[in-house]
Amino acid sequence: MSGLSFEEALALRQNFVGRACQLHYEADPVKMCKGSMQYLYDDKGDEFLDCVSNVCHVGHCQPDVVASGRDEMFNSSFSSSADGLEMSLYSKKLLATFPPELSVCFFVNSGSEANDLALRMARELTRADVIILPCPDVYRGVFQEGRDPDPVGSYLDASERLLQEATNKGHRIAALISEALLSFAGMIIPPGDYLYRLYMLIRRYGGLCIADEIQTGLGRCGTAWWGFQTQGVFPDFVTIGKPIGNGYPMAAVITTQHIAQYGSNPLVCAIGLAVLNVIEKEKYLLHARTLGRVLLDGFRALQQKHRLIGDVRGIGLWIGVEMVSDRLRKTPSKEVAELLAYRLKERRVIIGFDGPDRNVMTITPPLCFSTENAHGLVSLFGELLTEIEDDIDSGRPMATNPSAIYSAFGSRQQMLLEDILVDRTFPGEEQPQVLNSIHDLQELD
Repeated sequence: MSGLSFEEALALRQNFVGRACQLHYEADPVKMCKGSMQYLYDDKGDEFLDCVSNVCHVGHCQPDVVASGRDEMFNSSFSSSADGLEMSLYSKKLLATFPPELSVCFFVNSGSEANDLALRMARELTRADVIILPCPDVYRGVFQEGRDPDPVGSYLDASERLLQEATNKGHRIAALISEALLSFAGMIIPPGDYLYRLYMLIRRYGGLCIADEIQTGLGRCGTAWWGFQTQGVFPDFVTIGKPIGNGYPMAAVITTQHIAQYGSNPLVCAIGLAVLNVIEKEKYLLHARTLGRVLLDGFRALQQKHRLIGDVRGIGLWIGVEMVSDRLRKTPSKEVAELLAYRLKERRVIIGFDGPDRNVMTITPPLCFSTENAHGLVSLFGELLTEIEDDIDSGRPMATNPSAIYSAFGSRQQMLLEDILVDRTFPGEEQPQVLNSIHDLQELD
């Protein structure tokens, strides 16, 4: 599609790509053309600090990883049945980061596929079902610290009631699948010994335990290779995703020896091996632990100054900052989180916001993030929060309204789409035929 402008390309995306595949900044998209370590570059050459690309685990286009993949492509067989040295070397090195009982790899292509495979294996082994249990959020969940005398016990009691109800209805429990640190739930660290006791509860009901390490593993926590190790639990399966390939489509299920191993291909194993070597060479576990303290201390200092920060939590380079409109009532503020994300983008910093209410700023950068980057992020975060709080106090509208931008941008996209599909041809291509109804489709037959 050479010759299309950025706006024209976005208009095509709106029409032909499923809406579930959302842009990071829907209201005001940016076209990233290049990445290098913890930085991204747009089509104008502007540099952005990347605080969110946890998939590019050791940095965008990390030289050692790129070189390893390039070299292997010259002589890979891409066959999982061939006895390639790369697979054996990589499996051995990867498994060395786990407890010795977790000693078998199933290689797949994505974290979603790894989770699907782990659930299929759990169901096959137990011939049972999976149910949903409550998220142990003690800041703004059903059972909160300071309001419930024993929030851990209350969450466990609620989980046991659900398990017992399922059992009473004739269901058997196949597995618990959960992140050891809950990313999409809003960067929630399970309180106290909750996860350890929950694993015991699940096993008492005959279920297996699956630790989803797609977002939290491979040294990001700083204190251990894997998030489950920070919680003192031992899972039956561990699922890991594209961070093990620095964004390359590779993933794995790790389990115990009684399940047979099957293969991958030499290219992905060479890339995975390079990622592990970089983590060791650069001492990224220590780096994540040290830099995590810098970020947590910085954000907690901001929390004392800014009423819009309700909570700061995290471990290593896995940090959440919860935005609220009322700290006493813990009222979530998606509006502040969204506005802050867009204002940071205007200052060339890419950050995410997630959680059930989309009000938790998420900081999960590549592990090559520097101390200078951390101090700069905290400083800018505080500066922009001061601006937003001043806007609120003065009664001024909060400058950029992302929803309004999106409405205007959506209308502009629709006009561009009509122009592309009706009034002009694609560069170098014949005019496509637009099907407006089922009758148009029938006329083609």
